[in-house]
Amino acid sequence: MNTTIKGNAIGSGGTTMTDSTRRLWVLLCAALLPITVSILLTGVFYSLGDYRVVERVPAATDFAAISYPQQGKRVDAVFTAKGVLIKLPENTTQAYLMMKRNQRYWPKHPLGSTPGEWSKEISEPQKNDSRLSLVVLAVGAEGIAQIDQWHETSQKTGEYPGMADIVTAQEIAQVEVRQQ
Repeated sequence: MNTTIKGNAIGSGGTTMTDSTRRLWVLLCAALLPITVSILLTGVFYSLGDYRVVERVPAATDFAAISYPQQGKRVDAVFTAKGVLIKLPENTTQAYLMMKRNQRYWPKHPLGSTPGEWSKEISEPQKNDSRLSLVVLAVGAEGIAQIDQWHETSQKTGEYPGMADIVTAQEIAQVEVRQQ
């Protein structure tokens, strides 16, 4: 059956639409609807939400550099990290070497505040998600107290959960590595 519809709508100019043409338009609209809704919802959520675009800090900055391991390299469960502390950013008083996985930090070694080269042994248990970052984190007095409290609590409980947020912290060097 081939039904024709003659339109008198504005801009139709009296054109004829067959069933197959109408089906094509319905399919096209149905295909574009999820995309359109997705774009609109994304715009609404980003305009209303508190979303931050997190830029990855490079291995070398004006403040610190990680010379080993290099970006993207594979590491064993125990490895030696090397680098240099150049200077601390304003409002920070100490640097720490941390492992970062899934936006959580595990303090490994304090690096102090004195500029110079450092070399530290890192022991990081193998996980299913083998992507992690070695980070030099500069922190202020409040962040130091928070890290000290984390160490104290972890030693008492034997559990070492990652730290989601560290007050006054600023990443000053980072390399992403993969475990073997």
